[in-house]
Amino acid sequence: MKARVGAAALALGALLVSGCTPQPAPPAPAVPGGQQAAGSPSPTPTPRPDRDFTVGTTDAITTVDPAAMTTGASQAVAFSVFQRLMTTQAGDDVLKPDAARDCIFEQDTIYTCTLLDGLRFHSGAPVTSTDVKYSIERARRLNVPGSSAPQLAAISSIETPDPQTVRFRLRYPDTDIGYGLASPAASIVDPSAYPADRVADASTTPSGSGPYRYMASGKGVWTFARYTSYQGRTPASIVRVVLREYASSADLETAMTAGDVDAAWRGLDAAATTRQRHTATVQGDQSMYVSVVAKDARVIRLEWDRGSALTGNAALRSFVNAAVADRRTLTSIMPTGITGSREGLYPAGGRPTAKAPSTPTKLVLGYDPTMPDGADLAAALARSIEATKGATVTVKAGGPGIDLWLVDTRAATWTPRAWLQDYTQVTGAPHAKAVATMMTSGLTSSDQPTRTAATSTIQEYAAEDAYVTPLSQQDEVVFVRRGFQVDLGRLGPGWQLDLAAFSQNS
Repeated sequence: MKARVGAAALALGALLVSGCTPQPAPPAPAVPGGQQAAGSPSPTPTPRPDRDFTVGTTDAITTVDPAAMTTGASQAVAFSVFQRLMTTQAGDDVLKPDAARDCIFEQDTIYTCTLLDGLRFHSGAPVTSTDVKYSIERARRLNVPGSSAPQLAAISSIETPDPQTVRFRLRYPDTDIGYGLASPAASIVDPSAYPADRVADASTTPSGSGPYRYMASGKGVWTFARYTSYQGRTPASIVRVVLREYASSADLETAMTAGDVDAAWRGLDAAATTRQRHTATVQGDQSMYVSVVAKDARVIRLEWDRGSALTGNAALRSFVNAAVADRRTLTSIMPTGITGSREGLYPAGGRPTAKAPSTPTKLVLGYDPTMPDGADLAAALARSIEATKGATVTVKAGGPGIDLWLVDTRAATWTPRAWLQDYTQVTGAPHAKAVATMMTSGLTSSDQPTRTAATSTIQEYAAEDAYVTPLSQQDEVVFVRRGFQVDLGRLGPGWQLDLAAFSQNS
């Protein structure tokens, strides 16, 4: 369960479980498995103004410090500007080297990585094993709530026997350590730009060794340039990219109609998504944009705020979990497609059967105002809760004083540990001790039956404790200008935006 101060996690696409859902859009071009590059069948881009390739979104970047990134919007900076030792494709759990030439287990508790030759930060300084050690120790020291730092918890110490070698000594065998090293918190930062003992402030110039180099930002407009000296798995194709933040779905759709953006990444509400996909179908090859679908990439959940006085009320958590059953289509805290996901642990469908508290509770339900259809969905959930007569619900677009968050979430990596993190990091949970034991033994075991059993049990505990309540999992829709494409497999491991995923058709 993440700490939330007015911003929920991020995503894009259609309304998931609201009573206001519009009629289905015409079918989009198929993307088998949701992994291949997709875009225009035409080799020639639609004429557009002489400007940089522009990605429009309603997401707002809140930090440029990978150690403090808790939202998909900020993590887009991590995956575009920085490198990590390891990486995985979006929605996949196959580890591959990135800044490393290779990473291997020398022993059960010794994991050693060798850096690629000639790596350099955008500043021109060489990337060495000392920089990797600095970056990961810094992320673990800061341990920002909601970041992916907990995925590095097994690390006891880091050794740098030479400039190319990084040796991780682990407190216990952890077969998942490679995924932790592929997560945003493990991004390799330039020590000259990122202080060791605090989160970098907003004036910090992002400095990494990733495929794109930060150029400028201001008033919601971020400019990046291809890093020509990049070495790694995901080189950039487009020379300059602008990421432009829009205040609303309506503003983003207006920009699309005017041809002011070349891609729309998260931000269009259900109605706008339907209109844009219908236009693309009707106009065919003459349409300005094509839609690309990432299968099952969008996950909606409810999460209790760790700062709320109501969060510790087990009966209230159980009541809310049952009260929203009529809005639920996802019945596992781990979405479909994750190894070991158990469905059927949360009530779904039918009329709510929640046992109402004897005294009605006043509950504040918050949502990210940039979340597509967030207001409609939050209102629908409030109606379901209030229908049981057990609570009165105030719906609030972000800010302080929120008890329960509606989140459109991104896990740092496509792994059980990452998807369970919002539950396993809850302090004082009824099953906290048992979960902690399984996190350091069962879930990290090299024995698959042991891992499966631990994952299953933790999911049972999560459902019983109800700090995190799944609602729905559906497709993610990205719009790309005809003549360009987006390689969905090159997005971040948890389907975060990576600007290097875009390219122009040859």
